[in-house]
Amino acid sequence: MKDGYFATEQQAEVFYNELTWLCVNQYGSFNSPVWFNVGLYDVYGIAGSKHNYRWTPGACGGACQNSYEYPQSSACFIQSVKDSMEDIMRLAPARRCCSSMGPGREPTYQH
Repeated sequence: MKDGYFATEQQAEVFYNELTWLCVNQYGSFNSPVWFNVGLYDVYGIAGSKHNYRWTPGACGGACQNSYEYPQSSACFIQSVKDSMEDIMRLAPARRCCSSMGPGREPTYQH
């Protein structure tokens, strides 16, 4: 409710119950970064290290002071790269920003 994803408590509860059912009955599951990183700060107040980067549209963003406040919840990222040395070199710092809290780090280059 606090982030505004649901209009009512009832909608949030229905979503929670449906997700719980999917996980308990093994019809679906979150990837490992969600299990290990998400909710530790919001639910339990656990602070993480200062090395995570917060994603900001159009930029890498800055280093977070608490990596569990803005946790890494994706296991993989798809990043485009043009067929030029300049663009390939541009990809290196972008990979560092995306990969500091455990998701896949190996790029897949396609042309």
